[in-house]
Amino acid sequence: MTIREKLIDIAIYNKGEFKDTLNFIKSKKPIADSNRDYSNYTSKIVTILDTNYPYIFKTLDYPPIVIFYHGNLNLFNSNNIIGIIGTRSPSKHGEKILENIIDPVLETYATSGKEIIITNGMAKGIDLLSCRIAIKYNLPLIMFLGSGINYIYPSIAEDVYNYCKSGKGVIISEYPDVTKPLAHHFPFRNRLIACSSKKIILPEANLKSGSYSTINQALNYGKEIGTFPFPLSYEKSLNNHLIQDGAEILLNVSDLLSFLKDN
Repeated sequence: MTIREKLIDIAIYNKGEFKDTLNFIKSKKPIADSNRDYSNYTSKIVTILDTNYPYIFKTLDYPPIVIFYHGNLNLFNSNNIIGIIGTRSPSKHGEKILENIIDPVLETYATSGKEIIITNGMAKGIDLLSCRIAIKYNLPLIMFLGSGINYIYPSIAEDVYNYCKSGKGVIISEYPDVTKPLAHHFPFRNRLIACSSKKIILPEANLKSGSYSTINQALNYGKEIGTFPFPLSYEKSLNNHLIQDGAEILLNVSDLLSFLKDN
C-alpha cells in the first residue's frame, strides 16, 4: 500500500475528522481494514500529496489531508473565485439585494464572457439563492460541504449539488461517502471558503452566525470584504458592523462591479 493509499484509508476510517486523522497518522497505528479498493469509490479523491491538490489549501494552518469531490477540480486554477455568503433566513431587504444587485452583476459577467466563479457552503438562504442566480447564467460554482460528499445537505440544495456534479462546478468535502453533518464540521469547513475566495460579498448576515466565522477567517487571510448597509433598526446586522470596521460599502450595481474589478 502506497503512502497515498494509507492517507485515504485513514481518512475514511476516521470519517474525515481532521484531528482524528492527523493523530492517527502521527501514531502510525495499523488500521483494521487496510486493503480497500478505491478504484470504484463513488466520488473522486485527491490527497495533499497529489499534483492536482488545490494549491491554495497548502497556505492553511490545517490543510485538508484528503479531499472527496465531484465535478471539475480545475476550477481552483481560477484567479477570480468570489465568495457570496450570508444568513439562512434573509429578510425582504436581503432578497432585494440579491435580486436588484447580485443578479444583474452576475448577468454582466456572463454576457461579457469574463470569468467569475461563485463559492459558498451551499447553505439554505443567501448561499443557495446566489447559487441559483449563478446557475441561471451558467456560471461555475465551488461548493464546500459540512457533510459527507454523497450526503446532500440541506436536501433542498439537490439542484445545486447536481449542477456541480455534472462538471459545471465542483463539490468539495473532507468527509467521505454519506457521513452525517455535525455542528463542528461547519465552522471548520468555513476556513476553506475563506481561503479560496479572492473577495467575499456579504448580502446579509447576523452578528452571531456562520457567516461571521467565515468573514473572521477571511480577514485573517487578508481578503477584501464587500457588504451592504442595513437600516439602524437591524441592531444585530453583521453588515453594519463590518462597514464600521472598514469593509467596502456596496450600494448599487456600479459599486459591486467596481469592488469585483481587479486592482
